[in-house]
Amino acid sequence: MASPTNSARAWNLEAIKPPLGVNPEFPWRNSATLIAGGGTGENRVTDKCTSTVMRFGPRPNEMGRYHIHHQCDNIYYLLRGEMTSIIGAVRFKTKAGEAIFMPRDVPHATGSFGEEEVYLWEIYNPSSVLADGTHDSYPYDLPDTIIDSRTGRENGVRIWDLADLPEFDSRLPVPWRSSRILAGGGNPDAPDQVTDKTEVVLERFASHANAFGSYHVHRHSDSIWVVIKGRLRSIVGGKYHETNAGEVIFIPADVPHATGNYAEEEMVAFVVYTPSTYITGKHDSEPVKLPSAIETS
Repeated sequence: MASPTNSARAWNLEAIKPPLGVNPEFPWRNSATLIAGGGTGENRVTDKCTSTVMRFGPRPNEMGRYHIHHQCDNIYYLLRGEMTSIIGAVRFKTKAGEAIFMPRDVPHATGSFGEEEVYLWEIYNPSSVLADGTHDSYPYDLPDTIIDSRTGRENGVRIWDLADLPEFDSRLPVPWRSSRILAGGGNPDAPDQVTDKTEVVLERFASHANAFGSYHVHRHSDSIWVVIKGRLRSIVGGKYHETNAGEVIFIPADVPHATGNYAEEEMVAFVVYTPSTYITGKHDSEPVKLPSAIETS
């Protein structure tokens, strides 16, 4: 399921697609773990976050359990279909091409009432696996009254349309790259902090950029790039990697890396830093000398 590439990991989301009909309680839904974020085994990957893919069959007209995470924020990126969420007694709709942020300490449940199956990528920050091996997930009573969302922001929720791309600016030092900070996580330049734990950025690299950004390292933060469009080229730990649309690359903390685009098509990625690169109060990014020879992964 995961292909180890030096200290990075890469997944093709469409190739995973967990089978339905496995869970007798919820035969219409199933998930597969990419990053366990605790315990042992190949998919542990890191202790900082947990990541899964989740699949809902068509027309289940049902919700999963209403529950709460006291420690971890939760983010879903929908690749297909429309998901219904109840978050703190408010009903939200999220469709393919959107991402939804659910804050810790707010009870929630997810399900589907649509004709099309739902397929999504999900991340918990920090890991939903606690130090004692138990899970930060607790049942919660569903409220008697549930209202529809009017703003998409009730109870700390955010819904981001990832087709709303940041514009390029030829005046910037790196004119082929444009970023939009969706969740600041302590970044003083962010228009919306959202949370103090997680940093979320929408990245756009121009076609024919034929360049990398600076080679650098985050000492405390893992970074996960979900490529939405095009092909991301990266150098991670002195090795070249290519990540195509529909794929994810995990770059662990303390491993130098650089990202860029050498393709004819522009590249767009949804990027999550766990924890935020501002978790210490200072930006966790240090320049590193690029190796004289770069290996091919």
